[in-house]
Amino acid sequence: MNRLLVIKEENHTVNPDMGLVIPVAYLDENGNYEKIDPSDFPNGGIFISKGFLNISQQFGYDELFILNEYYESNDDDWKINTRHQKHFGLGSKVERLDKSYFIPIIKSALPDIKTGFLGHDIDAPSAQFFIENEGYVYGPFKASKQDNNWQLSPLSTPSPLQLKQDHIARFDLKEIIANDFSYELIIKGEVRKYIKNLKDLSSLLFEQKDYISDTRLVSYFTKNGFGNGFSKNKSPLGKSEAQKLSQGIDEYVKKNKVLENSERLKRLKELLGEFLDSSPFGQEIVQEFLAESRDGRLYLDDYFSKNKDLLVKQKSKELEEVTRVQKSKLNKEISDLERLITNKKAELDSELKNVEYEKVRAREELERIKKQSAEDAHDLLLQKQQALTEKNA
Repeated sequence: MNRLLVIKEENHTVNPDMGLVIPVAYLDENGNYEKIDPSDFPNGGIFISKGFLNISQQFGYDELFILNEYYESNDDDWKINTRHQKHFGLGSKVERLDKSYFIPIIKSALPDIKTGFLGHDIDAPSAQFFIENEGYVYGPFKASKQDNNWQLSPLSTPSPLQLKQDHIARFDLKEIIANDFSYELIIKGEVRKYIKNLKDLSSLLFEQKDYISDTRLVSYFTKNGFGNGFSKNKSPLGKSEAQKLSQGIDEYVKKNKVLENSERLKRLKELLGEFLDSSPFGQEIVQEFLAESRDGRLYLDDYFSKNKDLLVKQKSKELEEVTRVQKSKLNKEISDLERLITNKKAELDSELKNVEYEKVRAREELERIKKQSAEDAHDLLLQKQQALTEKNA
């Protein structure tokens, strides 16, 4: 077996046209493969002496590909330096692996069906892949990076599984293992799992799951004629188109009862309901359609003429409720102000009483001082008189 299944290593050389590939399996002429014997590649790789740029440009960092030829080195420096390799090859001797072979399987939660986003980070393969989750295998998916988050979507290109557009397959993992349709390889010290061949996998029973995102869901219905008659074209959903599309769906379902329980239709109606009722943009859409378009004005005129009494009653109830809420709010504010005034008045009365009390105390103290001074003066006078009397005697 002179052909190898390999994966490129990150380039650590000064020359970008030289690098390293890591062998992961042998391939024979019939496409059969077997795991690598580590003793055949004692330092773990094959040195690409020329053409590594060709490999870097063609293949992703995690993508398996075929090296058709490799050669044993005449030097023995690999025996004393683990950075050197026993074998070398050329970047021109590589071949892309058939896209149906060796599809990666990663363990992960499934993406949000509405947005396609994952709630956590993953090491997403650069090509199509499957997700293993709770005993089942889902896919194939493709991944793209959006604002530092991974967004996954069903594969859009044809595959041997013959899936409907925007659908994925769900396989029982036990069935895949029992039929030997998966394969484990040790790559860079890590165990990685792969689907051997999609063509083999298609022989198993599997469930097709609709995994269309909200964005593509709206696009699907607009492209398939829902809401025609409201718009002169079939362009993707615009501002006033959302309300028109919602009306078009209701009319279409009345004529096509078979779609009444369609999961996609239920999702779309829920999506439009949330969009039109909850978001400021949805309110803007309704306002623009009703106020600025001819269809909207005609709709309003007709609706008002048919529902005048009901609207007046509804408006009356609405105003009563608004009045009740406002009255309750004002009464609360008045109560709060009255309570504040009462508290302030009590504080003022207390301060006035304190002032009067201090005034009385001050007057009493003044009288005491005056009385004390008079008594002291009288005593001093008596002392002086007594002293004079004793002196004259």
